[in-house]
Amino acid sequence: MFTRHLAFAVYLLIFICTNCAHSRQIRIAIVDTGININDPELVFCKGLSKDFTDTGLEDTNGHGTNISFIIHNYLQGKNYCIIMVKVVNGVKGADKLQYMIDGLTYL
Repeated sequence: MFTRHLAFAVYLLIFICTNCAHSRQIRIAIVDTGININDPELVFCKGLSKDFTDTGLEDTNGHGTNISFIIHNYLQGKNYCIIMVKVVNGVKGADKLQYMIDGLTYL
């Protein structure tokens, strides 16, 4: 039951911050399953992205990467970066509410 609620919440949690820290860059935080860190098309903020599952930022599920590509396609040509906040590791039964709480607190 928890996993379904967590997945539903992940779909909805996309935060957009313009002019963050006096920068002209659009920074988008995605709370999800991670990101394909080797994809050259995806621009993510390495120093700001964070993994709360202790499995690394790499997306083993694919959902976080798909959401990242939707945002990438929408913002093509603009100066942006994605802050990936990984709170779901994609292994059934391994996700914890504390991951989501920690991820949201981080933002």
